[in-house]
Amino acid sequence: MQNSHELVEIIDKKLSSETFNHWAAKLDEQKCIWAPVQTLDEVVDDPQVHANGYTTTLTHAEEGEFKILTAPIKYGRTPGIPTSTAPELGQDTETTLLELGYTWDDVNAFKEQGAII
Repeated sequence: MQNSHELVEIIDKKLSSETFNHWAAKLDEQKCIWAPVQTLDEVVDDPQVHANGYTTTLTHAEEGEFKILTAPIKYGRTPGIPTSTAPELGQDTETTLLELGYTWDDVNAFKEQGAII
């Protein structure tokens, strides 16, 4: 769009001249459909997000409990809700290597070489 950069600058300048609450009231008065852009922390604490079941609480071994967003869509046979945090670095290395056919001697050799932790 021609002059879009200039238009954005004009709008930014105008919007920054007043508070969020000022513009929220103005938009509401004009019956505009609008919503603020939220930070991740705001989204996780949003009442509508909770009402829709889009958050879950996980527990990390070192960080403790924290809330995360889940998938905003629900599948019948594939729930989009994480049930655990990611493994720690190297946590599943031995098991994975053994499942791939390596022996314990191989795993120990990899450790001695510094290839794995």
